[in-house]
Amino acid sequence: MATVYLHIGTMKTGTSALQRFLSDNREYLKQQGVLYPDLNQGMPERFRFRNGHFLVYEAGSNKEQDRQVDQKKVVEEAYRQIGMLARKWDTIVLSEELLWHYGKKKKNFWGDLAENLKKVGCDLKVIVYFRRQDALIESLYVHTIKSNHKAIGEFSDYINGKSVQYFCLDYYSEIKEIERQIGKGKLDIHIYDKERFAGNPTGILSDFIEIFGLALDDNYKLHKKARNAGLEGNFIEFKRVLNEIPEYQAGENFLSRPLVLASSVKEKGQIKERRGFFTLEGREEFLKRFEEGNRKLSEEYFGGVSLFSKPTDVPLWEINQETLWKDMVTAMGEMFCEQEKDWQPWRRSGVE
Repeated sequence: MATVYLHIGTMKTGTSALQRFLSDNREYLKQQGVLYPDLNQGMPERFRFRNGHFLVYEAGSNKEQDRQVDQKKVVEEAYRQIGMLARKWDTIVLSEELLWHYGKKKKNFWGDLAENLKKVGCDLKVIVYFRRQDALIESLYVHTIKSNHKAIGEFSDYINGKSVQYFCLDYYSEIKEIERQIGKGKLDIHIYDKERFAGNPTGILSDFIEIFGLALDDNYKLHKKARNAGLEGNFIEFKRVLNEIPEYQAGENFLSRPLVLASSVKEKGQIKERRGFFTLEGREEFLKRFEEGNRKLSEEYFGGVSLFSKPTDVPLWEINQETLWKDMVTAMGEMFCEQEKDWQPWRRSGVE
């Protein structure tokens, strides 16, 4: 049987960069016996790099392109294609970071997935990366403010709400449930630690392809530009305040892109200083929630080796009054540029 290696994130562990890397290097990986298939499933283009997205795809969303897709056919066609590929390839790689927390929504999700793959001649192996919970929740908070135009809470509201449970930050209990459904020896667990990859932007890429006995060499195409750019500094608060506007909540999240671009303009050429939302005391207190589970995970899967680096005191995020006016102008400028792009076709046609 072929082996399907399913990479399930977690979120904010370099998944977008990894998916882009696998897609860009599809042909070179094939030469080395590893297939990252470009499944033709009829889903919108935005899911092109995430070839495992069919497993969590929700065709009933508000987006017009999603409503035009038959969700059941998407899933059936994906399994059919994987079965055909398994006749030729022994190693098939799929990736979708939402699976880590979406998988628990459906009873016996992992068991059914393993069974469906078995029907098309494939054995399932799951790859997962874990990031220290405090760093993950900080990154998830900023991502939520950016991508959810109805997210208006401050960080204290976020960590005391449902987010901790929703994103399954108790890694050990979730790992044991997946293992119960697919069997022992089917999980490949890795630690994502930015300090470990410091000074090595390709660290996650090297770590991932080592799973298949490969090494990063000069034949791989690498991108310096961030695949999933986020918000920094004052732009986080700009977006949170915009999310409070009722008219904006009722529409599409159309101001996310210009604010991300403005944030990128601000950071260009500057050394990014890490800032957090926790005090050191608050960070340590938050991590106590997961101390027991992390200890068990370490003992059962890593021979008792400590999973994560110790938390350190980092400067707290706050509004930067000195750059506030300049950041506001930059944000408005990017918004106007996006608006101008929309108007250009009309201008070319002579309509003002």
